[in-house]
Amino acid sequence: DIGLGIPAEPLFRSRSPNPTLGQLNIECAEAIIQVTIYNALGQQVALQNNMGSKSVMDLATLSRGTYTMRIVLANGETVIRKFVITK
Repeated sequence: DIGLGIPAEPLFRSRSPNPTLGQLNIECAEAIIQVTIYNALGQQVALQNNMGSKSVMDLATLSRGTYTMRIVLANGETVIRKFVITK
């Protein structure tokens, strides 16, 4: 913590590549409890549990478009990020 309530090291490090063809690499400073993927309509289209701090999600079955990723970390924090699938 740098004194402003902001962690000195970001808990969410990366999601790559973005855009992706269907494989998404996720890296966080904390263990990942759950990742949920939502389409543009807000419908859940993928879910993965207990992934460690680095993980790869295979999303090749999803259509082209913009998706929202909700990551729940071991410390209870939730991170929301968008990414794009291109095919």
